[in-house]
Amino acid sequence: MKTRDRILFGFPVAVTAVVVFFAWLLYWQHTVFMESFLSDAENSISHETMLAREAVSPFLQSGDESGAKEFCEKFRGTGLRLSVIAPDGRVIGDSDEDPEEMVNHSARPEVSAAMSGAPATDRRFSESVGEWMIYHSVPLETPDGVYVVRSSVKTDATSRIMTLSKVNLVLAVVFGGIVVAAVAAYVLRRVRKPLLLLQSSVMSVASGILDVRIRIPRSGVLRDLAIGVSEMTEKLKKTIESVSRERNDKEAILSDMTDAVLLTLSDGSVAEHNRSAERLFQIAPGGSFNVFRSGVKGLADSVEKAFSVGAGFKKEFSMTFPDSTEGVIFVSATFTGGGLLLTITDLTELRRLESFRSDFLAHVTHEIRTPLTCISGAAEVIREEPDLPKEKRMEMAEMIFTQAARMNSLVNDILNLLSIERKTHVAEKDFFPVNLFSVAVNAAAQTSPAAHRAGISISVSGNRNAVVDGDAPALEQAIVNLIVNAIRYSGSKKIDVSVDKCDGKCRLSVRDYGCGIPREHRERIFERFYRVHKDRSRALGGTGLGLSIVKHTAQLHGGSAVLECPEDGGCIFSMMLPESVSSAEDDSGNSQMDDNTIRGGRLPRAHEDVCGR
Repeated sequence: MKTRDRILFGFPVAVTAVVVFFAWLLYWQHTVFMESFLSDAENSISHETMLAREAVSPFLQSGDESGAKEFCEKFRGTGLRLSVIAPDGRVIGDSDEDPEEMVNHSARPEVSAAMSGAPATDRRFSESVGEWMIYHSVPLETPDGVYVVRSSVKTDATSRIMTLSKVNLVLAVVFGGIVVAAVAAYVLRRVRKPLLLLQSSVMSVASGILDVRIRIPRSGVLRDLAIGVSEMTEKLKKTIESVSRERNDKEAILSDMTDAVLLTLSDGSVAEHNRSAERLFQIAPGGSFNVFRSGVKGLADSVEKAFSVGAGFKKEFSMTFPDSTEGVIFVSATFTGGGLLLTITDLTELRRLESFRSDFLAHVTHEIRTPLTCISGAAEVIREEPDLPKEKRMEMAEMIFTQAARMNSLVNDILNLLSIERKTHVAEKDFFPVNLFSVAVNAAAQTSPAAHRAGISISVSGNRNAVVDGDAPALEQAIVNLIVNAIRYSGSKKIDVSVDKCDGKCRLSVRDYGCGIPREHRERIFERFYRVHKDRSRALGGTGLGLSIVKHTAQLHGGSAVLECPEDGGCIFSMMLPESVSSAEDDSGNSQMDDNTIRGGRLPRAHEDVCGR
């Protein structure tokens, strides 16, 4: 068992031990407090009794028992009970009771001790009052004998409070134990176990094992994260399976029908070839060809060696195609009766697909690993620090939530991109006429709260009659990506969205007036996961797929995405889309709306009418 697991499993036991220790400590403090209170009460009543004796002494010295009685009655309702007892045990004065109705007190322990000449204190239940009390008696010598002055106070109220506090202490201990047990069980079942399973599954996916099953918890903080990772894995698996299936199909077709086939003689001349060879080497129909002048690096040497040793070969070669592009071919050479039969397979596309798959997996796993590490680290801090302050615990929980949201955003962007790519390869697209101006207004409205928080204004202007055949939600998402990109990274305080028509095309442009993009980054700005400032992009929540989605959305609609960097600063991102064949030819609807700027998360009334809101 790992150290962190031992700590985690020992956490409930440790917390319970701490709770029991502090409960015992509070109980001991409670007992000490009670004893201290009673001791203080005895000292206080002793002092008050001495004062009462000095006050009542003149009356008893002169034999005025009625004066002593009147003095006692002055203490009625004060909480201190004062009694004066004659030498024969009669009660001649009492602040709470009628002395005539009280029994002889000479047998009372504190009274008997005081009559013997020594002050005395006693705690007992009073039959006459019906409550627990503290008594203190002092002797008062007079010509008529020894009188006793006695004071007493009730202790029932304090005892009840202390007893109630004991009960509350026990209840608190029990409740605390239940809470600790519940929290520990929740962490073990709903956080630790699902997180370890998810981490193991993601590591398997990162290593290339896509058949791993992502276990999704029925509930808990990790359920949404597990669902997102599971969906992403399934989509990725299906995509890679689709690419692999297409590659295998292509290889089968090439081996049976479309491979370039050359029947080569010892001098390198080609006696026979097929149409695939004509296309590959740009051989004119009926023309001649020599493999020694094929442009394939190393092929001539391999052919010569094959003829010299009398054995064929199978080998890959780098090749410069007639259009000056570089590629890879696979040559299988076998001797036949007529010469050396070269079967040539073009592997350029296959290698490109393999590289794309490898790069895509590397990027995705890299993007997932960072938030997973943060989530794992935050959860481990919460798990291993039982006394973590509430503020720190909330900070860790916020980190988990933020990183989970980041992974969810990445998964959504990947799924969106894969969906667009799939639609691109569909021959019959389910498109409808879309008013590009209305879509731009909707996108600006969607992003206006974020722009308002950043102190940025968004204006929408252009041709209201710009119509394209397309997918309205996909176009709106692409425009949102462009506006959000400008809000996050441009540093501009103004963003202009414009819609124009020209030469059968509709142009949607998003311009900012910010920092611009350095020249060395412009050609790659639409690539997947490409970031100009990687750390800044991740800190602002970017996934690196927003502009790639814009490019693929434009391609889906038969258009293109373009970046321009004006000399006066800023950037212009544009989508050039074919105008709908069913759109009206009348451009009388052109209207500039530069003065209608979207601010504060609410559209101007003119824009609301366009959006149908």
